[in-house]
Amino acid sequence: GVRKVIAERMLQSLQTTAQLTLNASADARALQALRKRLKESPEALGLRGITINDLVLFAVARTLPAFPSLNALFTGAEIHQYRSVHLGVAVDTAKGLMVPVVRDASSLTLRQLSTEAKRLAAACLEGKITPDELNGGTFTVTNLGAFGIESFTPVLNPPQVGILGVCNI
Repeated sequence: GVRKVIAERMLQSLQTTAQLTLNASADARALQALRKRLKESPEALGLRGITINDLVLFAVARTLPAFPSLNALFTGAEIHQYRSVHLGVAVDTAKGLMVPVVRDASSLTLRQLSTEAKRLAAACLEGKITPDELNGGTFTVTNLGAFGIESFTPVLNPPQVGILGVCNI
């Protein structure tokens, strides 16, 4: 079933790709202050439900075009770089880890990106995600910060060349 496929892909990733983890800390006070302001914003703006993860996804989507070597896929002998960011968002489900893809994430507003990421996560959790929604990512973000995790090694999602693992604040 689904769990077997997920396990096979993760094992294949670990066995066939060069796994490298770099750790860095960042001062997140400005990020937390921004989230606080958004939670207090007028309801009509539709930004009250924005999470720290949404802000991270938005920052990654807007930053990746400046680093095309990370917004890329390695397909055998070639690396294909992409202008559009198709952002994989790791979602933990009862059936295992799933990575739905927010298409053209770099062209979305914060509100649009948040809405789409939440829609895809809900589809994963409800077992309603489609194969097309799980394919085509050019970079992945996985966030274990809500679980208090201080450090971890995210597993690359081939053929992607990069993944960002986010820890607690």
